[in-house]
Amino acid sequence: MAAASRFAREVFAHAGIEDCTDPAAGNWFPSVTYGDDEFRYHGMGHFAGTHIMGDSPETSVVDADQRSWEHRNLFIAGAGSFPTMGTSNPTLTLAALTLRTAERLVKELTT
Repeated sequence: MAAASRFAREVFAHAGIEDCTDPAAGNWFPSVTYGDDEFRYHGMGHFAGTHIMGDSPETSVVDADQRSWEHRNLFIAGAGSFPTMGTSNPTLTLAALTLRTAERLVKELTT
């Protein structure tokens, strides 16, 4: 949470975005303290698992690069490839998977 918060502040600053977050609003959310920072968090209804990622076509729809087992020229990038969902927002994991899929596509298209 601390790393994601720092990253978000850097992105906002770089893009000239004003952070209008009001920590006092919605204080029913649980909080956690790390160092000098207090973080508030809550879970939402994030959809996942519609095209599960796995190691074999018998138990999943896409491989680790989010490439369809049945249609090898089809990449299905998204949170649907998560076999399970944790308790927090999937944004950073989704971004990492998308970058990995993009790297695979670039490699395939340039060779």
